[in-house]
Amino acid sequence: EDGGVVLCRNTDDIARWKRYRGGRAGVIWVDPDGSGAFSRLIDLPGNLASPLWLGGRIYFVSDHEYVGNLYSCLPDGTDLQRHTEADGFYVRHPATDGRRIVYGLGADLFPASGESRRLEAAPRSPRTQLQRRFVHAPRFLEDYALHPEGHSLVLTVRGKPVILGNWEGAAVQPGVRHGVRHRLARYLADGERVVLVSDEGGEEALELHRVDGSAPPERLDGLGLGRVIALAVDPSGRRLAVANHRHELHLVDLESREATRIDHSPYGRCGDLACSADGGWLAYVWPCCEGAIAS
Repeated sequence: EDGGVVLCRNTDDIARWKRYRGGRAGVIWVDPDGSGAFSRLIDLPGNLASPLWLGGRIYFVSDHEYVGNLYSCLPDGTDLQRHTEADGFYVRHPATDGRRIVYGLGADLFPASGESRRLEAAPRSPRTQLQRRFVHAPRFLEDYALHPEGHSLVLTVRGKPVILGNWEGAAVQPGVRHGVRHRLARYLADGERVVLVSDEGGEEALELHRVDGSAPPERLDGLGLGRVIALAVDPSGRRLAVANHRHELHLVDLESREATRIDHSPYGRCGDLACSADGGWLAYVWPCCEGAIAS
């Protein structure tokens, strides 16, 4: 500013080297009139970084008061002032357009204007991150289930359900193709539908999809199942057994669209759900005490 120059020696992101006081600590040097003669701006018992010359003052980040905050002083090192009140995260990467200063704090942006007002910002992803990605499916295989007649599989690969024949035919992806995560896909007893867990809309729920895509999916909202962690299909086609993160076991009636809690363990999650061939019995693992399980 006005021909003057300010620079920082040993400068770095001091949030990565908190409260360092050694010989590599940052030091700010200033040439007030552009004559080429530099002198140390100010002597503080801390690590200094990111000098900015704005409005006749030199701003910088320092942690000489234990946490990195934004300070300023006159070019002769007098009139030290503190402009931020960070007490956890460090002030980081201050920048200016010649009129204002903006800095990072935690994962947010703030103006150095005297008021603690978080800036609303919507950064856009680079185009390379928006392009389609072709992955090797076996590396991302999460789950699979066999068709009741054994001729097809439903897979869950990288959050997407895929239906394919065991010997021939194209792979088909039911439901929303992108932007939704699916889990625990299973064939129903009729072999014409699959049930799965979908987070479309922001909340997970069970969905029924037709294999041939002839009808839109049916979403079973409002059952209060929580996060489903295990799922088994009744071979008779009438019910689903669902275990959740609350250590509960539910039966979901596919005709009435109602869920009934049938068991709960105070010690752990129920799992390894298995229905008998006639659909009359359900076997599962039930934690009965700390460190022990019963089935």
